[in-house]
Amino acid sequence: MVNRNNRGISIGKVAIFIFLIIFTHTSWSQTLESLQSSRPDQVFDPEIKTIELNRDGVELGDPVLVLGQENILTCSFDNLNTEYKDYKYTIIHCDPEWNETQGLTREDYMETFYYEEYIRDYETSYNTTTPFIHYWFSFPNDNIRPKISGNYKLIVYEEDPTEPAFTRSFFVSEQVLNITGRVARSANASLRPEVQQLFLNIKLNNTYIEDPYRNLQVVVTQNGRWDNEIRGIEPTLIMNNELQYNREGMIVFPGHNEFRFLDLKSFRYLAPKIKEITVSEGNYELMAVDRKPSRFLAYQYREDINGKFLIHTEEGTNAGTEADYARVKLFLPYDRPIAGGKLYVTGAFCNWQYLEENRAIYSPRRGGYIADIFLKQGYYNYTWAVVELGNLPADAGFIDGSFYDTQNLYTFYVYYRTPGDYHFRLLGLQVFDSAASY
Repeated sequence: MVNRNNRGISIGKVAIFIFLIIFTHTSWSQTLESLQSSRPDQVFDPEIKTIELNRDGVELGDPVLVLGQENILTCSFDNLNTEYKDYKYTIIHCDPEWNETQGLTREDYMETFYYEEYIRDYETSYNTTTPFIHYWFSFPNDNIRPKISGNYKLIVYEEDPTEPAFTRSFFVSEQVLNITGRVARSANASLRPEVQQLFLNIKLNNTYIEDPYRNLQVVVTQNGRWDNEIRGIEPTLIMNNELQYNREGMIVFPGHNEFRFLDLKSFRYLAPKIKEITVSEGNYELMAVDRKPSRFLAYQYREDINGKFLIHTEEGTNAGTEADYARVKLFLPYDRPIAGGKLYVTGAFCNWQYLEENRAIYSPRRGGYIADIFLKQGYYNYTWAVVELGNLPADAGFIDGSFYDTQNLYTFYVYYRTPGDYHFRLLGLQVFDSAASY
């Protein structure tokens, strides 16, 4: 299936949509529930909050291990149930679509004889209005160590890995390729101000690829978002051990706009957008008023962290245990309900999902949308996105517009399955900053 986002610019631009469908590859549209349930990042225990999986020492780094290097990933999370739970974790190998790889045993993709490990590090919250237990662990270690490249799913559970508390995705890459990209303006005049067109070159170096049209898969994501990722592209030219993906319209994303932010590092003063801080039944409640939609305004650069979030508190030294929680009521001024669509606050904080817990409800009395979200202290990037008639990809440009000039991070993933093998290797991935081409 080819995944393609051609609806993120604005509802109603039928001509642009038709152009993208015909001039590029086929668009896909799937229902919200079916697509989200197939994703690797899921939370099954509602008391689990604020899951982070990062490279050790790199707060905003993607969860990537390089095969043959001593990289470490650290996972942390909170449980609002203050009764200690004896958690374990394991990993499974997946294909590029995040299905468990069939035909592989655990011995095929893990170096060790043990296939699970206990989470031994935990600490109760300190001086917070919302009590919780903070857990953390790191791998690879003596018991959990992948030995082949590819997509992996981390599973955290109590007794049975088929009944997890939550799951998270990470990558093991071989990094044997040279992957480069650049952003160019679209040749189509109507699209040019709103989209970013990418061209991709892959130098194979000494890696042999048999029939790249059949056995190679390239996936492109924008700011870690999954519902508008692009798949199914094929090289336009193979020459001198290099694959080129440079056809007009092949890799096109709406540029969207710079992310909005919430500064929740302190509950002792009113940060930007925060209009009121109260304590209700012993818990913090914050009222935040967002700026008006900027869809019809000129593009304005604002520095952001590309949709991610950082946990931090100014009231303590250990953010893991001393950062408190608050219920944040985020208000977006809007003159009328959006016909045929539901509005969500989304970003890395909710794994780019569109759930009831981050959905905004229209208030005729206040003249806008209100989202009621439960967040830990820190700094958050987010965007407003519309899901039309239950279908994805969501339109992240409906509220704030879409601009070629927007700074975005694109990640290229290059997978290869050797004929006769069961699994896809991840030969390389590369993060590319669109601003590098300006």
